[in-house]
Amino acid sequence: MNANWGKSSETKYSVQGVMAMAREARLSKMWIKYDSTWYTPEELEAVAEIRTFEEGRLFLRDPIMAIRAGRAHIDDLQAKLTEFNVKVAEYYRNK
Repeated sequence: MNANWGKSSETKYSVQGVMAMAREARLSKMWIKYDSTWYTPEELEAVAEIRTFEEGRLFLRDPIMAIRAGRAHIDDLQAKLTEFNVKVAEYYRNK
């Protein structure tokens, strides 16, 4: 992976850098994450000229792995919520 992707001196990625990242994502079968927003390579290309991206905040990510990680996080939260719900119900059942 190219770590430079056309970073400009103003801590913004250049349009050419964003386009290069989109090409790299397409070749790697990855998507691009910017803060909490996910872009397909095609979506990133479409917005490359109309929005700016701050340096160090664009990342190539496997969307399938992100879904799996999100599902695991939801499952963990669900287990904690269920445990808390039981605790609350037991507490009030005994009052």
